[in-house]
Amino acid sequence: GATIIGCVVAQPSFAPFLNNARDPDASNTTTYGDVKRFIVGGAGDLRRLGVKQGEVVAYGAPPGGSAAAALAFLSIGAQTVMFLFRAVLDVKAILFLLTL
Repeated sequence: GATIIGCVVAQPSFAPFLNNARDPDASNTTTYGDVKRFIVGGAGDLRRLGVKQGEVVAYGAPPGGSAAAALAFLSIGAQTVMFLFRAVLDVKAILFLLTL
């Protein structure tokens, strides 16, 4: 099956992945190559951040969303088994769900 990183790598490295909507310069983009470098060996590589296999990683996305938040979410999803939790769950319920 397809993976996040597999989908990223399948695209030309120079192709736009995200456009900066606030910049009138249409060439100001984050490319698929930029995304790959961020996830694999870059600032978004969980191994580089010291995360070891078997550890639990949580990401609380900032309200309102942003391109940076979306890229962080994709980076974590590309390197982990991912669960999405509803905001109404408390820590005890989330920890229980992680043990299933």
